[in-house]
Amino acid sequence: MRKDLPEKGNIIVEGYLMAINPLNQKTVMLKYTTVENHGRRVDGPWVFGLKNGSDCRYLYVLRRDKNTLLPIILRECEASSVIHSDEWAAYRCLKDNGYIHNTVNHQQNYVDPLTKAHTQSIERSWLDAKTKIMKTMRGTTMQLLQSHLDHYCWKVARKEEPDLFIAFLRDIKAVYR
Repeated sequence: MRKDLPEKGNIIVEGYLMAINPLNQKTVMLKYTTVENHGRRVDGPWVFGLKNGSDCRYLYVLRRDKNTLLPIILRECEASSVIHSDEWAAYRCLKDNGYIHNTVNHQQNYVDPLTKAHTQSIERSWLDAKTKIMKTMRGTTMQLLQSHLDHYCWKVARKEEPDLFIAFLRDIKAVYR
């Protein structure tokens, strides 16, 4: 994913879009898009997710179209990475941009029988992030949402660290050398 983090072999990224309810600006209500509400229009900003093992990225985006998502994918994922996603139209250009793109059609399977592509780990990670932000913290403002998403991803990537404060200092040192 990002160049400032260590890489291990081929990157497998699973992308998934999550809806945010823009009606209540004080508290952000995160809403999971599932097959059951397929085709239902949800206006407002979105959270776009990328995941590779314990490393995840959740990015607050205003649109979920190709022009918004492709620059994020190009910035966060190395060329020739393997990307597993659903069949969202904005992802159709990934093969043309040098990625190995495997999809799963959730109306037919949760795991593609040929490629074994699935989005289950990003969905589980997103469930944990929503639980942390919406239930434990009782929501957040739109202005603080990205900060909370970043904090969640940072803690997940360092869950094996015995001392998060020391890990935080190491990360600061790596960024500000």
